[in-house]
This record gives sequence, structure tokens and C-alpha cells, in this order.
Amino acid sequence: MKTKPTDDEIDDVLNRCAQAQDEGESICPGASYEQGVAAAIEWLRLDGDNPLN
Repeated sequence: MKTKPTDDEIDDVLNRCAQAQDEGESICPGASYEQGVAAAIEWLRLDGDNPLN
């Protein structure tokens, strides 16, 4: 059974995204913006895994 992401897990994802943006490198170069948004929402709704793993 999946558990809701913790605030620390969410903060980690946001920090990784900010770091990638600062460095000008995409963490997921093969995905569109919309795919990333969908993956994040699915993760928060417990329908998917951490979008950066």
C-alpha cells in the first residue's frame, strides 16, 4: 500500500527541480512539461511513484 508523500519528500523533489533549473539541465530530458505535471499529480494522489526516481 502506498503512503502519501511526506513534506520532506515533496521538498526534496522541489529542491532537485530548482537545482536542475539553476544548472540549466533537465532531470527528465525525454519528458514534456505536461508529462512532468501529470507525473507529479499522480504521485501526490498515490497513483504513481516519485516522478524523479
